Amino acid sequence: MGTDRATPFGKGIGSFESCGNDNGYAGDDRTKPTDFGTGAVYRRVPARKVVSNDNEWFTMTVLAVGPTIRTWVNGEPVVNWTDDRPRD
Repeated sequence: MGTDRATPFGKGIGSFESCGNDNGYAGDDRTKPTDFGTGAVYRRVPARKVVSNDNEWFTMTVLAVGPTIRTWVNGEPVVNWTDDRPRD
């Protein structure tokens, strides 16, 4: 059996997690999330920008094609990431 590509050390259910409602950012700079940020691929790549605000509804779109995951929050692109690790 191959290793799980989504979590380290082959543990987990074989999926990725996209962050939601994690909207802190450094100072006044929304391009610097304090954690991963809404729309991020958790523990893989942070959001490039904090688009949504705490305690407000938002729309998140996730597109996964092959090893590439893209996310948009409220229509703005926040992640375009390709898992370039070798396949099992």
